[in-house]
Amino acid sequence: MISKKREKSFILELVHNYSGESDLKLLNDEVMILGAENMKVQNEINDDDYEWIKVNGINDVLDVGYSKPDKAFSSYFKINHNKINNLILTFTIDDYFIFGMSLDDTDDNLIYSKNFLSESKMKYNFLSGAIFLEQIPA
Repeated sequence: MISKKREKSFILELVHNYSGESDLKLLNDEVMILGAENMKVQNEINDDDYEWIKVNGINDVLDVGYSKPDKAFSSYFKINHNKINNLILTFTIDDYFIFGMSLDDTDDNLIYSKNFLSESKMKYNFLSGAIFLEQIPA
């Protein structure tokens, strides 16, 4: 789900709908920040186009995302939820926020995802959303 809202309160509300803050487990202790102003060639990333920033939890991730609207990065959180395995918080170089989640590929979870997409788009006024299925190669 994509939104122009990058405010900490908005993102925390989303996260807390699916996990208590104590249940969040940050899966990456640093994030690679990419800045559009540093990219010399579009769609080509060089060593000097990004920097690594240490993060210690949801508040650090949101502080970086809010304070750097022209920077892009993603952060991954394991949560304790009966359907959702992980939350993915992505900030884009053009000041958007993307809220993602990973679920096991089952028929029940596909129905859950479709309902989530429909309800969340209306409730949170997301600009758009999508469901992507990934199958592990045999």
